[in-house]
Amino acid sequence: MEDRIRHFPDGQLIVEDGHTPIGQIGFDIVECKRKRIGYVNLFYIVPEYRNTGLGKQLIQYVEKFFINSNVFEYHLNVATKNERALEVYKKNGMVKIKEENNKFRMKKILSHE
Repeated sequence: MEDRIRHFPDGQLIVEDGHTPIGQIGFDIVECKRKRIGYVNLFYIVPEYRNTGLGKQLIQYVEKFFINSNVFEYHLNVATKNERALEVYKKNGMVKIKEENNKFRMKKILSHE
């Protein structure tokens, strides 16, 4: 994680309840096929805080960050067996684009407006 913070300091968000970490999202802006895209490399919410809307808030946060950085597409990988995460990502507009090594690559195109 220290390497990620050094490389892209704005790309880490830890959510706390009081002083207890309850969720985290890590993201970056990378080159992919000659264009800049966002990439979510870490997305985690402790079990007690799942299904509370926190996941949606983290997704909205990262999407706003990408849009403000003039990045209008982002990707992430998710384990093919992680049905709960797949459902969350689909509900938030992500689509599968390929399967590889027991993971789905998913993407979302963000509005320029």
